Amino acid sequence: MKQLTSSLAALTLCSTLLLAQQARTATLKGTVVDTANQPIPKVQITIASATGSSKVESDENGKFQIDLPPGEYELRSDKLPGFAATKRKVSVSTNRVVEVRIVPAVSEEGVLCILRITASTRPKHRSKHGR
Repeated sequence: MKQLTSSLAALTLCSTLLLAQQARTATLKGTVVDTANQPIPKVQITIASATGSSKVESDENGKFQIDLPPGEYELRSDKLPGFAATKRKVSVSTNRVVEVRIVPAVSEEGVLCILRITASTRPKHRSKHGR
């Protein structure tokens, strides 16, 4: 009987610790879109705090999700061709889902531009002497 009581106490303690650990997480969800509201896939996003950083990548629909300990974070997206890098602060709380929308500014740096040249021809003036 004493062994059964000890086993139940250990099981209760483990369950309590597991629930407490699960309760100390928050979820950060987001979408990366362009200025026309179209998803931008494969964007590397860094979530940094005073204690460390994590990375996540947006999927084919521009969406990402990561579970984090509650706290203050800096959210950064990498610079992409045609778009500027982004940086913003975000706060996540225990048992909460925080949703963010990242809309990188359009950047002219590294963008391929097409130069269109037009020309016209006309006959030369002939002199009266046939030259």
